[in-house]
Amino acid sequence: MQWCFTRRLASVFLLGLVFWMGPVNAEAWWDKNWEFRKKINLSAAAAGIEESLTEVPVLLRLHTANLDFASVKADGADLRFIDGDDQTPLKYHVELFDPVDEMALVWVKAPRVTTGSDQDSIWMYWGNEIAVDAQDRNGSYDVNQILTLHFDETEGAPKDATAYANHPGGFTGRLAVPGVIGNGAGFGGAGDMLTIPSSPSLDISGGFTFSTWIKLANPQPDAFLLAVEDNERSLVIGIEQTRPYVAIREKDRTIKASLAGDLTPGNWHQLTVSMIPNDRIVLYLDGRETGSNALPMALPSLSNDWTIGASLRGGHSLAADLDELNLSRAGRGTAWIAAAFQSQGAENLLVSFAEIEAGEGGGVTSLLIGTIADNITLDGWIIIGLLFLLGAVSGVLFANKAYTYRLMIRENHEFLRVFKSAGNLEKIEEQREDFRNSPLYRIFEMGLEDLRSWGAKHADQENPRLSPKSFNIFKTVLENGYMEQNRKINAGLIVLTMAISGAPFLGLLGTVWGVMSTFAAMAVAGEANIMAIAPGVASALATTVFGLIVAIPALFGYNYLAGKVKLLAADLGLFVDRFANLVDQEFGE
Repeated sequence: MQWCFTRRLASVFLLGLVFWMGPVNAEAWWDKNWEFRKKINLSAAAAGIEESLTEVPVLLRLHTANLDFASVKADGADLRFIDGDDQTPLKYHVELFDPVDEMALVWVKAPRVTTGSDQDSIWMYWGNEIAVDAQDRNGSYDVNQILTLHFDETEGAPKDATAYANHPGGFTGRLAVPGVIGNGAGFGGAGDMLTIPSSPSLDISGGFTFSTWIKLANPQPDAFLLAVEDNERSLVIGIEQTRPYVAIREKDRTIKASLAGDLTPGNWHQLTVSMIPNDRIVLYLDGRETGSNALPMALPSLSNDWTIGASLRGGHSLAADLDELNLSRAGRGTAWIAAAFQSQGAENLLVSFAEIEAGEGGGVTSLLIGTIADNITLDGWIIIGLLFLLGAVSGVLFANKAYTYRLMIRENHEFLRVFKSAGNLEKIEEQREDFRNSPLYRIFEMGLEDLRSWGAKHADQENPRLSPKSFNIFKTVLENGYMEQNRKINAGLIVLTMAISGAPFLGLLGTVWGVMSTFAAMAVAGEANIMAIAPGVASALATTVFGLIVAIPALFGYNYLAGKVKLLAADLGLFVDRFANLVDQEFGE
């Protein structure tokens, strides 16, 4: 009974060590029919998002570094995205899935992005040959998103990805243009235009946000990026030269806001305009606010068609490439716009990927680890425990020494700078707090104290000089300081040498003991069956592995620290000679 408890405790201990040394797959699993999964972390803190958000469309750029395309269905139909609770499926759709070039672009409606947090996450599952496509293109956005054009089509007119189906009625530009997110659309400036038919869903009286990625071909005379106009009212987002502007006309009243920044021709930028009625207009460039203007009026109610790239009346043509164009019937806040920019841009600070996990409850890896743990004998665990303690002490010592040596080297350099420039040795003491970790300063203190003692003895002399005997005493003091500081620097390194040389021998002891247990078990069983030899073999192999796990890092750590020790020792020796020469020149006979 007691031995069973010990074995269970030992198994938990080994699994704990494995968790400490590297990631192991979690036990919770959304659906056992899916073989693989990966956690995707959403960090508002890293992305600089200062307000909590819900139902955020997040772009996932999948490639060979974060997805094993060989284990995904050829059409990506087995991809699933689950909330961080590992229970709730999320809405998503695929803009691009290319198993040949092993890249994919997937939009997922993230349930939340919490301000100041890096704990929000979702799960990506794949690896189910019988799974059917579960994309929900229209459900990937919140109710305020009234138009999203990915420009992922290769012919015809672009299609709206939202549930409102505000599909363009006409398009005279170019598709399959290389964009920021897959392909984009090209507007040649010669009347190229995209038209969006008027629709009740395009009512923006409650607020409005426009965003797109744009790459200007050249400065624009006065191009319309987005326009909706009638005889008395209009809303225009345009570009004069390289500076975007917003103009709202209501009968004889016009309000205009400009961007306090420029779009660099030939470079991609994300341009966003947010309008809150009876409040203000805000312009954003690459996720940051760069212009604003008061909006002391309601947004105009317009029933005409919307145009992108030119005016519906003709003229104001745009020469630029566009990608990922969005319209929203709400004035999006700064946090939302920052999240969109971080998610869609090349340097994505919002999204990060964890390691791949295989199989329900952690897959084959956890099963093998559990089997090994169950077969390790008590003597093997004693050896592993000793190795763990030795490794922990070595790790703590290495961290402490590496930090201490870093401080010593930095303060030594600073002390030498002060020492070389000081006209009076006594003044160096005034900065003693800056050199409390410097071995050079400790030697300097000892030498200065000896000089003071010599000076006190010869205070009655007008211009005393160091005799050869006194100078030799002074140099001996410095050499004693050198030895004392060198001893302190090297203190404790023997623990690492013990780990380097002792850990493999402890592991070997476990191996030999395991072999002995194996033969003993075979003798008791009367035959060489697997049940008789497994405990001894598992114990022998485990102790060998743990011995190497302790010895190898200790070896690299010791070599690293030895290099620092040599550097410090060289500095000490040079300083002793420099200080002695200086005193000889100043006070020697």
